[in-house]
Amino acid sequence: MANSNYLTRKKTLMGAKYEIEVPVSQYDAVVRVHAVPDMTLARIEDRVGYKLEDAIAALSNQNLTEADIKAIQENKASPDIIKKGSNALSPQLTLFLGELCKAGIVPDPDCKCKGKGCDDCDIGLLVEELHGFAVLQIGMAIIGASTAAWKDVESFFSAQKEQSGAGSSA
Repeated sequence: MANSNYLTRKKTLMGAKYEIEVPVSQYDAVVRVHAVPDMTLARIEDRVGYKLEDAIAALSNQNLTEADIKAIQENKASPDIIKKGSNALSPQLTLFLGELCKAGIVPDPDCKCKGKGCDDCDIGLLVEELHGFAVLQIGMAIIGASTAAWKDVESFFSAQKEQSGAGSSA
């Protein structure tokens, strides 16, 4: 490809379809999330009145270590870690991360409705009913997916192509 260093619509679409799995041990389940495009993020920020920078600052100000985050994810957090984590969760941050979850969670492809939105897999209903630190955990994963480097996106699609043996899915 002669112009591979130029940004193309195919690359932006691949970036938006980049997905990661988030194990949510609290529910003994996995959630698939995809990257949220900049314009969707801007609409969420405008609607909620809270910025991505505010969310990152609130989360990083709690001095949560990798071990703390893992303990929260596995529901093995001490009362001290829970207190540190909950200090970050203001109502504004919770709303912001909840809206990110609604925009970034991929519906269950194995559902009988094929992800069209029945009561079992409706993302809006699912996010509204999450509890504990699930919104925090999934929202942080969506931020990570949305800011992933291009090499991670390429690796994701390369792995998919190798598994299926078919052409590009973008």
